[in-house]
Amino acid sequence: MIAISFDGHWPPRKVSVLIGLLIATAIIASFVALPQIMFKPEERTLTVCEDGIATSIGKKSASVKWKEIAAIQDLPEIAAMMGKNGKAFLIPRRAFNSENEKSDFLTAVRTWQAAKTG
Repeated sequence: MIAISFDGHWPPRKVSVLIGLLIATAIIASFVALPQIMFKPEERTLTVCEDGIATSIGKKSASVKWKEIAAIQDLPEIAAMMGKNGKAFLIPRRAFNSENEKSDFLTAVRTWQAAKTG
């Protein structure tokens, strides 16, 4: 890799290297901090029915029709419903009282989605 300092000198001066390292550190730190800043500590409520998914967190709420859901997956630790827009609803295993309850849930949502997407 070839680098040239801000003033065009080679090898770069120590201050140019320091500035570059500080900028790189700031970029990496923002990648780590952004999810923490965007995290919503309020409890999210998820309701599913034959029409789709309704969700609320704090004072915000939204709904998604089944035709907007691209895939429903049963993963070891979560039940996942992925939207066509790239967003997903991830329901952890601890939200279910048993594996049978999780299985029944997935059967119901798959049935509803199939009926709405034909």
